[in-house]
Amino acid sequence: MPVVRYVSEQRRKQIYSHVAPHLSPGEEIVHFARIRQPDTRKRGFIYMTGDRVIVAWKSDGEPVSIGLSAVTSWAVTHDLRGGPVLTIETPEQAVTIQLLTASRSMTDGAIHFLLLFSELIPDAAVATLEDGEESHLSRPHLHVRAEPRSVSQLTKRILVTLLGVTLIVGAILIVPLPGPWSFLVTIAGLAVLASEYDWAEDALDWVKLKYKRAKQKIKARRKARSEAQSRS
Repeated sequence: MPVVRYVSEQRRKQIYSHVAPHLSPGEEIVHFARIRQPDTRKRGFIYMTGDRVIVAWKSDGEPVSIGLSAVTSWAVTHDLRGGPVLTIETPEQAVTIQLLTASRSMTDGAIHFLLLFSELIPDAAVATLEDGEESHLSRPHLHVRAEPRSVSQLTKRILVTLLGVTLIVGAILIVPLPGPWSFLVTIAGLAVLASEYDWAEDALDWVKLKYKRAKQKIKARRKARSEAQSRS
């Protein structure tokens, strides 16, 4: 369906927007996975191109680029509370990230990323897995499962879903009212849902980006109008 394709394309562009300005001409993203930093829990993405991986945090400016040919060692440890923890080392730096597995799509993305990564790095790179030394990963070595949820977590997910959907439906109903109330309530609904759903998190990022760009355009127009009036 055209609408589904449009939404999917916009979502992909939003996810890639964190790294797009830093790609070289002709460089394309092969795969990506959602990540968080084990210590601070801040979230972001890890992208893979043909010759490097790029770690981009949503709250930071410059992403971290790691050339695949420069990788000297890497390790995968498993944490059921959030997903596998990947450490990548080069002569210049070491990066540790946790691949998220809160949903089936996140889990599949993490598995696919690890398999591609193990295939593209140099054979000489030392790989350390929990079940021993391996030069390459394969699906039997990947014991990656979706993050288990307790009864309290499932209850929270249900309550978050009900509250978020209620806010968004309410935002639709108050569209005829004057003022930005519908927009603000929609933002609130997405913010609530974003705590449990990655699609809502992407939608919230998209809305924030559109709002930021619109604000910049309005500011630029006001500045241009002010300068024109001062010259006249």
